Amino acid sequence: MSSNLVKSLARVYDPKPLHAQKRSNGGRATARRASLSTSNKRPSSPLSNQASSKSSSPSALVHIEGQVSDLSDKMDKLIAMQEASLRRLDTIGQDQGTGGRSVEQMLCDVRVVIETVREKEEQQDQRLDALERLVSGIQQV
Repeated sequence: MSSNLVKSLARVYDPKPLHAQKRSNGGRATARRASLSTSNKRPSSPLSNQASSKSSSPSALVHIEGQVSDLSDKMDKLIAMQEASLRRLDTIGQDQGTGGRSVEQMLCDVRVVIETVREKEEQQDQRLDALERLVSGIQQV
């Protein structure tokens, strides 16, 4: 997901567009696509181009750099939130997996208990049969 974010930022902030593409939106102007330049960290925008071409005033550049810094901070927070969400989803997935295993374990335990009850039932039936024969023998005497 972070690579998509980087690519999106690259399209917005590259001062050197790779090429211009014409859109077939009723003859509208061309759209610019770009990639992030690793050598130039300062983003280029129409506002910064105008400011640098006119007088390149330090206050305008400081303002733009401040906005870029704020945007960068917001992006960092967004990425941190995404990572936290992914960790939570992983935890939920692991809990569900564990829950499924515990249900399977409980099923095995119930099967063992049922088998044990059946064995004890058979033993009690045999004892009861023996006791009935004993009582029947005593009654005949």
